[in-house]
Amino acid sequence: MRRGSGSAVRRGSGSAVRRGCGSAVRRGCGSAVRRGSGSAVRRGCGSAVRRGSGSAVRRGSGIAVRRGSGSVVRRGSGSAVRREVEARCVEEVEARCVGEVEARCVGEVEAWCAGEVEAWCAGEVEAWCAGEVEARCVGEVEAWCAGEVEAWCAGEVEAWCAGEVEAGAECVLKSLRSVHR
Repeated sequence: MRRGSGSAVRRGSGSAVRRGCGSAVRRGCGSAVRRGSGSAVRRGCGSAVRRGSGSAVRRGSGIAVRRGSGSVVRRGSGSAVRREVEARCVEEVEARCVGEVEARCVGEVEAWCAGEVEAWCAGEVEAWCAGEVEARCVGEVEAWCAGEVEAWCAGEVEAWCAGEVEAGAECVLKSLRSVHR
């Protein structure tokens, strides 16, 4: 994930991300992720991450996302947004929700996801990565992806997805802390 999403997002969250996956992503989210997140993620995040507080992430995620203008996503039609979101949400999802989640949600995520992971990685991952992807990444793309794309895919993701996961997590946590002071 680090190598793929890093280079893709660095080139620009608009056109570069749109070229990302497409059908390959749906297969990952639809089948592979459903199997992986159902068992592997529950074991990792369920216990290790639960020890954290998670209050900062829970309070700040919505605010941080709303900051962006979301022009990149809004420009496209319904199908264009679907393709872009698939590239963004999905090529990574197979690695992020299935393979990398054990390391990310067990080790590093204690500070990043903390308490929120119990819902996001343990129970909700089945819906988020498998069935709910259509609704969350396609239907609600205006609210969920639009504003977030500017900050998450264009700016912060360079550090978070380019291989500096720890640096990206620290950056997010710092921004969340500054918002809620």
